[in-house]
Amino acid sequence: MASDRIVYAVDLGGTNLRAGLVDSAGRVLARRKTPPRVDRRPKPFVETLSLLLEELLSEPGLPGGPDAVALAVPGPMDLERGLVCSPVNVPALGEAPLAGMVGEALGLPVTLVNEATAFTLGEAWRGAVEGESFVLGITLGTGVGGGAILDRTPLMGKKGNALEIGHLIVEPGGRPCNCGRRGCLEAYASASAVRRRAMELAKRGELPDLLESVGGEEVQINSRLITEFARKGNRACTGFLEEAGLYLGRAIALVVTLLDVDRVVVGGGLSSAGELILEPARRAFAEHRFTTPTEVTITTGELGGEAGLIGAAALALGVF
Repeated sequence: MASDRIVYAVDLGGTNLRAGLVDSAGRVLARRKTPPRVDRRPKPFVETLSLLLEELLSEPGLPGGPDAVALAVPGPMDLERGLVCSPVNVPALGEAPLAGMVGEALGLPVTLVNEATAFTLGEAWRGAVEGESFVLGITLGTGVGGGAILDRTPLMGKKGNALEIGHLIVEPGGRPCNCGRRGCLEAYASASAVRRRAMELAKRGELPDLLESVGGEEVQINSRLITEFARKGNRACTGFLEEAGLYLGRAIALVVTLLDVDRVVVGGGLSSAGELILEPARRAFAEHRFTTPTEVTITTGELGGEAGLIGAAALALGVF
């Protein structure tokens, strides 16, 4: 790994698009974030990436430009062909040869990776689980993503779709998921799922204080506001987060049984709820896990929205 390299890193989530220039020490030298849900169709998306790179390169004091692109996107994908395959929470992308399109537009080699894997790599390189060798990473955002490191090696799978933990069935026949099935973890533990639960109760008049705080428009309710009310003692909001945590812990128990990791790091917007989610997750994990000598620690990430940028860059730089 060259010591003076810079990577143009992009992290596309179900809501936000972040871009940055990351150096070989894992520092984000310049960063941009677009408005939520910017046009995600392949051609406009690539054009947005080109414009963002121009903006980033206009920052003063940069030591140089990038020699590679690291693109973190939601799955499913086909790494062998550089394809995204109609991501559940970014359906506008459709099935597109995204790596090739970005490489042609920017004239740079492109590394494609699942966004949750990128989060996990970022936290293991420069974050909450820095230097750890056996890590499970989980993102709780618009959807629920998963990534893992086993013996300092990212777990990718045949096509790059390993650990789609959000689509583990945690409640057979349960709530509908955007993937078309029922009972997925994503339908219970994502920021979107918590928001939907709150909106349902608000429409029935059961959360008057929360509804009043958004001017009577339940569509303005979000996970940040739910967390705020939970910390103020609102029992319904506390219950939404506890339920999410309990289902999260159940899923963690399943994955840890398979992978034997000792560190679990949780990120994404809903992770800002901290112990309001982690404490019930730990309880459920302890109840459902298969007991082994491995002591498992469950914590939140430290890098915030930059974890995916740093992790994607780490892969392009050959850190992992």
